Amino acid sequence: WCFVVTNDGAPEFRLMSAPLASPGREHWRELVAERTDRRLHTVDAFAGHLVLGYRDLESTLLTVLPLNGAGAHDVRPSVAHGPIRLDHNE
Repeated sequence: WCFVVTNDGAPEFRLMSAPLASPGREHWRELVAERTDRRLHTVDAFAGHLVLGYRDLESTLLTVLPLNGAGAHDVRPSVAHGPIRLDHNE
């Protein structure tokens, strides 16, 4: 699968998925809907989950979205208005 962050029809952006062999718009399926309280900036894919990078009125935050259907959870910086991001993984 491939993942597409788009603002097509969603000013605060949403996440779409499509088969890797046919990633064209006609094959997109909405995976994460737009949220009006936060803007989606980035998505990092791992074997068992996605990590979405958001910005809201308070700070940056990450949302961990398990691919097995379990509930997503937010991770915020420990300092108010502080940065949070993923770094190089090995």
